[in-house]
Amino acid sequence: MWHTPGRIYNEKNPLDAIKVAKKINKPLTIVGPVLDKIYFKSIIESEIGGLISYAGHITSSSLDDIYSRSEIILATALWDEPFGLVYVEAMRSGVKVFGYENAILETLQFAPEKTIVQKGNMKQLVEKIIQFSDLIGD
Repeated sequence: MWHTPGRIYNEKNPLDAIKVAKKINKPLTIVGPVLDKIYFKSIIESEIGGLISYAGHITSSSLDDIYSRSEIILATALWDEPFGLVYVEAMRSGVKVFGYENAILETLQFAPEKTIVQKGNMKQLVEKIIQFSDLIGD
């Protein structure tokens, strides 16, 4: 199971996470509160179903449960993430984080639990995830 936690709005870019999951044919759960209802209704809602689910806003203890069931976390924000607490928590839990270089705090970019690619380079992100999946025999 893959997850993309965080607030739901355009700059957090859950759409790229959805596209990556569909391209590799892996289930993805989007987790977090909807901040931009128009964006959610017009872009994200139609993508939910099949491999893609939406868990809504959850508590911190529920987020720990999500991490314990996650193979990877996707970090596909389009803006320069000022901190990215969910990615720190995921890495602390031993979950591998894949994402765009701007979505993962620069000081965390050397952590072994993450793989970064150039901002918006979905093709490279897919390639890195496939390499990782081949490595672990998934």
